[in-house]
Amino acid sequence: MKTLDRTDIATAAAVIGTVALLQSVLAFHLYSLHVFDQFNVLFDSDPNTWLRYWSSTAPDAGTSKHPLVAYFVGIPVLILSKLLSALPVDATPEDIRTTLALCAVPLATGLKTGVVYLALKRFGLD
Repeated sequence: MKTLDRTDIATAAAVIGTVALLQSVLAFHLYSLHVFDQFNVLFDSDPNTWLRYWSSTAPDAGTSKHPLVAYFVGIPVLILSKLLSALPVDATPEDIRTTLALCAVPLATGLKTGVVYLALKRFGLD
């Protein structure tokens, strides 16, 4: 196995940032087009339901199909929304939670891509 150098780490950080940024732009564009208001009946992965699970504090918001998503996404979204709502921003707490929930998947996608890149470099692949 190959050891990782600073160039590999810097490249992975650039990959993480680029992928997360592009995915965020896509997510916010689709949200502005109201694509997340639609239901996906065939695959049962409704974007509106997932967004509601990740950004809502209401007890009737439901639960996601993966048992740990509420902990990995919901709790950090709630904590960050409380911190950001204390700042002088012109947004409601619900808007802040929705924005943070929209950033969760792009961030996870960027991190996944960076980890795959580092794993491939560690195995000596170019």
